[in-house]
Amino acid sequence: MLIPISYPLNRAAPLYPGTEPLTITRTKSFEMGDAEEKSLITFSSHAGTHIDLPRHFCPCGGSVRSLLAPEAVFEPAQCIAIPKTGAEPIRIYDLLEHIDAIRTSRALFIRTGSGRSRGSDPDAYAREHPWVHHEVPGFLRTENPALRLFGIDTISIAVPAEPEEGAEAHRGFLCGSPHIFLLEDVDLSYGRLLEEPWTCGSTRWSSTTSKGCRWWRSRSSGDDCCQGSEEDSSSAGCPFPLGERHEETPETDGPCPGV
Repeated sequence: MLIPISYPLNRAAPLYPGTEPLTITRTKSFEMGDAEEKSLITFSSHAGTHIDLPRHFCPCGGSVRSLLAPEAVFEPAQCIAIPKTGAEPIRIYDLLEHIDAIRTSRALFIRTGSGRSRGSDPDAYAREHPWVHHEVPGFLRTENPALRLFGIDTISIAVPAEPEEGAEAHRGFLCGSPHIFLLEDVDLSYGRLLEEPWTCGSTRWSSTTSKGCRWWRSRSSGDDCCQGSEEDSSSAGCPFPLGERHEETPETDGPCPGV
């Protein structure tokens, strides 16, 4: 059974403050006398459901083309429920009752319940949401050195009111060794995600050094599929099959000196 955990990307999607909005510019149209319809789509690599890789906060960290393709599938993945409201932090003590799931996962997802406000109150979803304390990444890495992905149903692990705390938490996940990728703004509303381990897979948008990944979905069985923008683009594509590796020039993917 295929369970998409990416939200469709469109111009109504909530954005973390300061993130550039998605824009669609018609470059050719029948109305302008052209023989075809064509649009230019631009968006931030941190708009919508996206993955943060080490280069986002670590100057010598790896990027999409050097890190994501070799780990396009994360298995087992497990989702745990840690209900939070408003701008409450997630601390180590919130994780202790889930220690078995933490120690046995390659990808760990936290459902806070924040996703319920994404459509009804997008401003609150973007500005006043649960966040992850900087003590968490070190704890997770100690308990499970094999953990490679941390996902959450909030727009970010950081909250705008605590920028330094957010930066420290990001560095804790991304710049430590081994690095832990971050998947933010994830749709974890499907109940079965909490029931048993599953497989999480990704497909890259392109061979790029941007800090985000555009297509992501979860599957427990069956074939993979491609999910694109729901806007009025005349074309959408899924350029790389799930799990296919593309050889690129190696880039540093270890911790930065002094981290």
